[in-house]
Amino acid sequence: MEEKHTPSPASLPQQGPQPSTAPSGAEGDFTFSELVDTASLQQMMDRFYRLTGLPIGIIDTQDRILVATGWQELCTRFHRTNPETCKRCIESDHYIAKHLSEGRYVEYRCQNGLWELAQPIVIEGLHVATIFLGQFLFEDEEPDEGFFENQALEFGFEREAYLKAYRDLPVFSRHKVHELMGFYMQLAGFLSAQGLATRRLRQEVISRTQAERALSERERELLTLLGNLPGMAYRCRNDLDWTMEFVSHGCLELTGYGAHELQQSQGVPYAGLIHPDDRQGVWDAVQASLERREHFLLEYRILPRGGGEKWVWEKGCGVFAPDGELTSLEGFIIDITAQRLFGETLRESEEKYRRLIQSSTDAIFLLYRGRLEVVNDTFLKLFGLSEEEVRAPGFDLLELCAPASRDFIRERFNRLEQGEAKETRYEFTALTRKGQALEIEASLSFLRYKDGLAVQGILRDVTERQHLERQLVQAQKMESIGTLAGGIAHDFNNILTVINGHAELALKKNPPENPCCRDMQAILQAGRRAEALTRQLLAFSRRQASEARVVVLNDLIAATDKLLKRLIGEDIAIEMALDPDTPPVRADPGQIEQILMNLAVNARDAIHDLHEPGAERRITVATGQALLDDAFVSRHMESLPGPHALITVSDTGVGMAPEIVDQIFDPFFTTKARGKGTGLGLSTVYGIVKQNAGSIAVTSAPGEGTSIRIYWPATREQVRADSEPPDTTPAAGGETVLVVEDDEAVRAFTVSALEQLGYRVLEAASGEEALALFEKTGPGAVDLLLTDLIMPGIDGLELAARLSDWQPGLKVLYASGYTNHQIVPGGPIRPGINFIQKPFSLQALAQRIRTILDARA
Repeated sequence: MEEKHTPSPASLPQQGPQPSTAPSGAEGDFTFSELVDTASLQQMMDRFYRLTGLPIGIIDTQDRILVATGWQELCTRFHRTNPETCKRCIESDHYIAKHLSEGRYVEYRCQNGLWELAQPIVIEGLHVATIFLGQFLFEDEEPDEGFFENQALEFGFEREAYLKAYRDLPVFSRHKVHELMGFYMQLAGFLSAQGLATRRLRQEVISRTQAERALSERERELLTLLGNLPGMAYRCRNDLDWTMEFVSHGCLELTGYGAHELQQSQGVPYAGLIHPDDRQGVWDAVQASLERREHFLLEYRILPRGGGEKWVWEKGCGVFAPDGELTSLEGFIIDITAQRLFGETLRESEEKYRRLIQSSTDAIFLLYRGRLEVVNDTFLKLFGLSEEEVRAPGFDLLELCAPASRDFIRERFNRLEQGEAKETRYEFTALTRKGQALEIEASLSFLRYKDGLAVQGILRDVTERQHLERQLVQAQKMESIGTLAGGIAHDFNNILTVINGHAELALKKNPPENPCCRDMQAILQAGRRAEALTRQLLAFSRRQASEARVVVLNDLIAATDKLLKRLIGEDIAIEMALDPDTPPVRADPGQIEQILMNLAVNARDAIHDLHEPGAERRITVATGQALLDDAFVSRHMESLPGPHALITVSDTGVGMAPEIVDQIFDPFFTTKARGKGTGLGLSTVYGIVKQNAGSIAVTSAPGEGTSIRIYWPATREQVRADSEPPDTTPAAGGETVLVVEDDEAVRAFTVSALEQLGYRVLEAASGEEALALFEKTGPGAVDLLLTDLIMPGIDGLELAARLSDWQPGLKVLYASGYTNHQIVPGGPIRPGINFIQKPFSLQALAQRIRTILDARA
């Protein structure tokens, strides 16, 4: 019997013209696989298939299969291998290809009885690939096994194997398929955007930093796309705690716990969130599915933070290594509480409903015919009201909205009552009884109540969350700028090494009365100023090398008193309020001095901007101790709990507006007149504090001065007296030094300098060249390896390790334009590592090498 097949193209709201599949000229000189990482896309689709069970393929316009997962045996083993049934498959492909258009997907049942769906991927109007979903059945259609028995007979398929392949076909509801197609429509758009971005990057010459930012943005978009799915994706161990190795950001909304609290069971094990009555059943069901190597589908209750319970639906599977060992579980959990409670709400009494909402940590109300029929305690506590007040005649819910939000809320209520509102969740500003502003996230819905409909509102205070989000944006911005600044400083330090080094060499080669010496001195002086700027950039980007030791802050600060007074001037009073109980810290004394000088200069300038006669002109430097608790850490990103030393620098200057305070740590931002400042002073302070795992906070207002507080982690280590090495010019030596440096100009200067100092020098432009040279000379021919830390191919760390294997005890000096986290994690130089930071002077290089060579092995 021949079955009639009716094509049914389906579309999303956005529709566009049919894309061209025939590239023309230079505009079409690209393929999808050149623009998109298909290997990563394959991995992502494999994992998504394990979660959804829906087969997928991505095929380019040259019929090359780029991504394929979940393809069914009924097609791969039977239909595509038989000429007649394969002809039907090809006809299906042609029909789908003919009806593809941008912004739409095509839904078609082929003559072989299977459903297929397709969505084009379009880049710059060109159809470059197609997403195919198929080889499945809809659950609302009557199973027709007889049709497939006839096909087995007609085309000579082995009956039992063919029917088994038919019965193994996935079956989905139309709703689920259409929901998933919505996701794939988004994915197609994302892949189009990613492909377009890659194409444009190929057509332009951009800097390394721009490329890194573009890649970071693409990754962020992908994470955002996956993060927008409702619920929580996870990977966990198969242990009694269900120890989470990864959870998506949806965990906070689902459970009330953040990812950092659930992962590795640091805060609360996920098993502890499962309702005690459901816990054993969940365990048994998962273990049984793992034994059968099947997906598990579960419904159970969890106990989220704040009380109450939620019903969740979970789908997951085991992840097995090639040898069959279970490595982890992966799955997806969504909140189905609303679905479960919908039917119960119609049957349960109002009192039961009251008990339910009273257990919620969100503020909940029920508005019926203009009156608040129900409010929970959280609602009353949030707004500082009593139940009698909200039940009083004439009470208007809009009174709880800030004036700027009232028209918005009124319009949303009107649209909701008229059935026009599509958005039931939004944010607005509310006011408590005392006038305190709160940022509220509201969710509204209709409930059948008494003889009509009531509006149920769920209000969540997100004031603190928005504050943390702003901190996160600021931290990400500073991190990006810091990466750029560190890269610039690294390259510039190589240049300064050459400029300053050759200036020093020229001064040594010529007598002081030579006129060129005056020019060389000017060059060297300018180079030193440039070095200071790069040090500030490195401090901001947290790549400044430092030699931290246990210090007493009060002693360090007191020692700077005279220096600060000379810096500030006699017209401003400077006071020291040093708490004797201030705990010791690990710090580089030079960095502490940098902080104080920069803060003092900014405070001085703020006071000089005062124009009121008789105004107080004072700077106060204070110390103390602080214990940062979890509440403080939750409000200040990147801060750490525990005991800290506190340094506070306050002034009586003009103060700053909030929008200025938000920018003061940005590099090159300054409110000073042109030529009066570099804008790097406070950026340097910020970088040093963050490099040492500290926190910084600013309090300021126009006309009220400024106070900057620095929280520096305290230490229990004891202070040790360190002796400073004498500043003497080292004696020259005749040892052999192997110089490895990929920058030709830096290498030339270093070789010339060492030869003038009397050393025998071997040079190499790369790690590979150094290995060959070392092998040629043989072990023992080199006394010291002087190597750049970061080089293409074999870097300085790997080179030193390999040469030390050939010549145990080989002495090594690393050089770099900025610190490498393998050598100086977080900034302080690791004990036992010899490191010199570029740009280095001739004397510093000579003394460092002599110290290393003269040290005992």
